[in-house]
Amino acid sequence: MTLQVHVLPRLRRVPPVTLAYLAALTAVGVVLSLIGERWQDVVVAATSTNLHNLSQMHLSVLASSVFVINEGPVWFTCVGVGLTLAVAELAWGGRRMLTTFVLGHLGATTVVAVGLWVGISSGWLPPIWERASDVGVSYGVFAVLTGLTFSLPRGWRIPWAAVWVTLALQAVLIDRSFTSVGHLTAGLVGLSVAWWAMHRSAAEPTSKITGWLPLTLLTGAALFGLCIVGWGSGGWWSAPVMAMVVVLASVMRPVQSGLLPLSCDPRPRDASPTEQAASAVDAVPDPTDRPFLASRRQ
Repeated sequence: MTLQVHVLPRLRRVPPVTLAYLAALTAVGVVLSLIGERWQDVVVAATSTNLHNLSQMHLSVLASSVFVINEGPVWFTCVGVGLTLAVAELAWGGRRMLTTFVLGHLGATTVVAVGLWVGISSGWLPPIWERASDVGVSYGVFAVLTGLTFSLPRGWRIPWAAVWVTLALQAVLIDRSFTSVGHLTAGLVGLSVAWWAMHRSAAEPTSKITGWLPLTLLTGAALFGLCIVGWGSGGWWSAPVMAMVVVLASVMRPVQSGLLPLSCDPRPRDASPTEQAASAVDAVPDPTDRPFLASRRQ
């Protein structure tokens, strides 16, 4: 009885899809770290979603590339990926999390491939980029990270989305690499999928990222997101600044002009005292009628 009361509810909160993916990602990463640099280069070249592999109809690279870690320590990437996918699966469920991840990965890969094909065909980019290495989990993970926007409380949504889109756009302008373009595309895909999922239902969904465990996972996911789009371009410091600016802008309310004080309201001088009193009552703005007044002023 004690086992069922205390352990089973906790086991239900374990995200199975995230754990399964992490197990495969860790296994592949450990194997690659043991086979040596020469074979690592062979695996990366065979699983890269570059123009050469895609033009040869090697569509298997679309699936295999998300299991290959090419940069950074394996343990660090696995921890960051686990935190991001876990908080999303706890909030959405495994199916929606996996859908967002796959659509972000495929959308970013497609945009990058088309851009490289146009650039190489037009002579704007060197032909060597046709075989560029492009593996990893960052596209799908970043799509999931931005997709968490509409699962946050209302006051957090605009700052969260603005920070990640700004950092991704800043990385494109500074790095000028196809990987940065892929991250920006994946972030927009994640936002689009989350917006569609929220507006598919008639009612406003309640926030599911509450409590110490989801918020702790969300904090770790945010730090990993900074490593994806902020650290390489040197723009990670702009994230808290951007969040503060957006929060202040959303808190401030514009002063409604046009609501004139009573003394400035024009009244005919030759009106009777009864008519002046009635005009004074009509001139007092009704708080419940402000949208109508605003529409008339326009």
